[in-house]
Amino acid sequence: MPKISIIVPVYNVEKYLEVCIKSILIQKFKDYEIILVNDGSKDNSGSLCDMYSKKYQFIHTIHKENGGLSDARNIGIKNAKGDYVLFVDSDDYIGVESLMKINQTLDEQPDVDVVFLDAIKVFKDGKTIPLGDGYKKELIYYKTQREVINHLTELPKFPGSACTKLIKRSLINKYKLYFKKGLLSEDIDWTIRLLLVAKKFNYCKFDYYYYRQ
Repeated sequence: MPKISIIVPVYNVEKYLEVCIKSILIQKFKDYEIILVNDGSKDNSGSLCDMYSKKYQFIHTIHKENGGLSDARNIGIKNAKGDYVLFVDSDDYIGVESLMKINQTLDEQPDVDVVFLDAIKVFKDGKTIPLGDGYKKELIYYKTQREVINHLTELPKFPGSACTKLIKRSLINKYKLYFKKGLLSEDIDWTIRLLLVAKKFNYCKFDYYYYRQ
């Protein structure tokens, strides 16, 4: 069983998909699986998924009819085998040391439920802007659920993205933390439900790159 299951929903992203996958493959930390959920893509995305699955035993492709982001993530969760789950959207990518940093955080607190991660915006000209959510580890690490929620409410914006959290898979299964299909801002709804059941939190300096504009 891998330590981390990385779930990548895929829909018409042949332009970005290989950058996403390769950003995971170059990680020094290797105890992971990648689950590519092809959500009825009409471009070459599905074939790219199959190509990588044939090349790497730890990459698994699931083809399904189009059902939206929430449905694709839910399918990924139900097929995951790792101790922890990480969501990476297929038009995004992660920094070179990201999984190693996550593993160091897990070694620091092996029973953690949720690890909060950082994100960086990427623009067409290559310019990057850290979101600067303002997490303070000393207000998260081994703090109570109430203390952590109070800290999050004081941040410049609510950290609602599912992709900026590492989650214990057993917690997802126990509380059936699936994404609601057809819901706008499904990440925010999911994050709120996650925070209401999680008990142990940490923070990791992690580079998640997204929002090509």
